[in-house]
Amino acid sequence: LQAALTEGEHLRRTMSDIIAMYPVVNEGILNAWEASALIYLGGEENLKMARDKLTLTIGGLHDLLRKDPQDHGMQDIELWRSRAVLAFAHRIRGYLFWVLGLLQDSAKDYRQAAALWRRVNLKIEMATTLKDMGFVLSEAGESVTGRNLVKDALALQRELGPRSPVGLSLNTLAKIDIHEGAYESAIVFSEKALVLFRALGDQRGIGLALLALAEAKRRASGTEKVPAPENKVELLRAGRDHAQEALEVFQNIGEKMRQIEALIECGCACRDWVHVRSVAPSFRDDVERLAQEAAEMLARAAEMATDSMIYKKVDALVNLAWLRFYAAQD
Repeated sequence: LQAALTEGEHLRRTMSDIIAMYPVVNEGILNAWEASALIYLGGEENLKMARDKLTLTIGGLHDLLRKDPQDHGMQDIELWRSRAVLAFAHRIRGYLFWVLGLLQDSAKDYRQAAALWRRVNLKIEMATTLKDMGFVLSEAGESVTGRNLVKDALALQRELGPRSPVGLSLNTLAKIDIHEGAYESAIVFSEKALVLFRALGDQRGIGLALLALAEAKRRASGTEKVPAPENKVELLRAGRDHAQEALEVFQNIGEKMRQIEALIECGCACRDWVHVRSVAPSFRDDVERLAQEAAEMLARAAEMATDSMIYKKVDALVNLAWLRFYAAQD
C-alpha cells in the first residue's frame, strides 16, 4: 500500500508533461488511486488525506464536465475518460464513507458512480459498484434491495469472467445473510468464496472470506439450532481460528480497517466461549485464559480504531463490557 503512494509520487515527477495535457483528469486518477491506498492504510490522518483528495477530484471533474467540451478542446475519448475517472472517484469515496460509518453518504456516492458507469459502459466496474452499494444498503436496513443489487452484480461478474469479483459478491451475500440472521446460508456463501480465493491466491479475498466465515460461525453458535455446549464451542473455536488467520492476512497487506474487524471477531469468539463455559464448565477449557485473550484483542481493536473510526471503537468497547459481564458470571 505504501508502495502505491510512492509510485504515485514517482509518476507525478517523471510524467509531469503528460499529466499537464489534461491535468484535471490525470491528477484525478492519481488522486483516486492514492486515496484508495490511504483508506486501506487507515488512521485519522490518512483518512482525512483520502477525503481531501477525493473531494478535490470530484469537484474538479464535475466542473469540467459541466462545460461545453468544445470550449476546452476535449475529444470524445477524453470525455469518456473524464466520466470514468469521476465514476471511480465516487466509488472510492463511497467506500471511504462506509469506513467512516456514513452509510447514507456512501450510498449516494455509489449511486452516482453507478449512473456514470452505465453511461460509459464499463460493466466490470458497474458490477463492483452494485456489489458495494448493495452491502451498504443492507447495512442501512434495506436488505431486499441490497441483496438484489449484489445478485445483479454476481450475474454480471459471472458473465464477464474474472473469478475474484465473483468471490467478492458471494462473500457480500454471506455478509447480508449474517445481518438477517441466516447463518447457515452465510457459512455456505463464505466457504464458496474462500475456496475460490484460495484457488486464485487472492490474499485480500481470503481475508475477507475468513472474516465473514468467522462471524457466521460465531453467531450460529448462539442460536437454538446449536443447543449442545460442545457444538457451540466447536463453532467458536473455528470462528476464532478463522479470525486469527484473517488478522495475519490483513497485517501482511497493511489494511488497518480489516485488522480491527479481525481483532473484534477474535475477541468476540473468545468472549462467547467464556459465556458458554460460565453455563457449562469443562476441564478442557481455561476460561481465565480465554477471557484474557478476548480482552487483549478487543482492547487492541479499540486502540487501533481511535476516533477516526469511532463506530468500530465503540463496537470493541461494548463487546469488552459484555466480556466482563460474562466473566463475572463464571
